Amino acid sequence: EDTRKALAKANKDAADHRKKLDAFEAAERAKADAEKSEADKLKERADKAEADLKTAQAAIVQRDIDDAIREAAREAGFIDASDALKLVDRGAIALADGKVTGAADAVKALAKAKAHLIKAADGKDKSKPGTPLTPKPGSGNGNGNGQPNPNQQQPVARSARMYRSLTKRCPR
Repeated sequence: EDTRKALAKANKDAADHRKKLDAFEAAERAKADAEKSEADKLKERADKAEADLKTAQAAIVQRDIDDAIREAAREAGFIDASDALKLVDRGAIALADGKVTGAADAVKALAKAKAHLIKAADGKDKSKPGTPLTPKPGSGNGNGNGQPNPNQQQPVARSARMYRSLTKRCPR
């Protein structure tokens, strides 16, 4: 009987030791995971910072190229330099050693292809014809009496009239 008691006590002690060992191993795994996740967090932050740096550098390069195109467009006599930004062929434009190359040639090629975007030699805008597109004030809509044409009323009013006429014809 003493042997059985000793065996039961040994089994109980062994079970307690297993529980303590399992708890200790779990704590060690959690600690290792926390350290690993901290390293992963630091790596993610470094990757994000690197991506932000590349994005900022690309934006600076793009800004420098756009500035060179605007300057070349002003020198070429463009009416609106933003037209050159939108239409210029950027394939031959590059940034090397902090200097933009090819912008002036690309803008000159655009000026030859789209001459209407360039100011005339007298400084006037070639794209504006001499005849205005809008009628003179007080001339109405061209019917001669200065009154608006009833067939050209506002779309909302016309739609409202059409709706009323349709609801009269088709009662619910």
